[in-house]
Amino acid sequence: MELRRLRYFVGAADAGSIGRGAARLNVAQPALSRQLRALEGDIGVSLFARGARGLTLTPAGEVLLARARTLLSAYAQARVEAVAAAEGRAGRLRVGFIATAAQEIFLPRAIQRLRRDHPGITLQLHRMRSDTALAAVRSGDLDVGIFHHRPVADTSLDWLVLHTDRYLLALPRDHRLAEASSVRLAQLKDDPIVWYPRAMGPSSYDRLVDACSAGGLSLNVIQEAESEDILLELVSVGLGASFVASSITRRKELPNVVLKEIEDLPVTFALEAVWRRDNPKPLLTRFKDAVLGILAEEGNQTVLSIST
Repeated sequence: MELRRLRYFVGAADAGSIGRGAARLNVAQPALSRQLRALEGDIGVSLFARGARGLTLTPAGEVLLARARTLLSAYAQARVEAVAAAEGRAGRLRVGFIATAAQEIFLPRAIQRLRRDHPGITLQLHRMRSDTALAAVRSGDLDVGIFHHRPVADTSLDWLVLHTDRYLLALPRDHRLAEASSVRLAQLKDDPIVWYPRAMGPSSYDRLVDACSAGGLSLNVIQEAESEDILLELVSVGLGASFVASSITRRKELPNVVLKEIEDLPVTFALEAVWRRDNPKPLLTRFKDAVLGILAEEGNQTVLSIST
């Protein structure tokens, strides 16, 4: 059944005659009559009783008229929603992020801006580890992942660099180096270390190990943890030292933890928004534009996109 025939049916029923219906619909009377006959043929029943006074709906026609109005209204709404989705003004965007990203100002502000400018969108937010977010982006379960340790060799991914961090040394407040202005890696050669599992970011993990080795430090990792907050808790109770992102200094004071510059640890790493290069969602572009706008307002000059 064609929607056009339903529109013609509703127009003719409202007008009460072929002539008036044809005028309202801006079609020729013979064409309207053919379409109405074709509709009756599709359904297999008579919809109109035709007489000298015009058209009168049969019981079947009265039932179809109510349903036809609902169908045409639903189609009109579906068309509006489809156009909005195609323009990135509606639809669903699935975003995964690591815990530290939730503390960055760009994420809540970008979400706020998207909801303000495009109230028809649905944002699904998921907190997860870097490696889990990467796997979800690759599989298509996430549209965007915000995390560290993107594998640089993966050409299926595109990204924005949100900011670049360096490592600081986190020490218990009563550590022998707590009063030092800065620290060199070799000074930690006898210290236990608490650190992330390698599986969370193998390339970044190996870069840190190699840099420590070059500085005369063989890492003695005695305990692993999957979040920075847990690492800091372990440091605060004196279990060992750890390496944390320099952006942590934007947080409130850390109890029983002292942060130190490391003179000979040049390793940097980025917090990035990552998505599949073949992701076609227009809403993804809206998200990127919102994030870029926030970063520009914050004066972030490190943003890089390789979108083609």
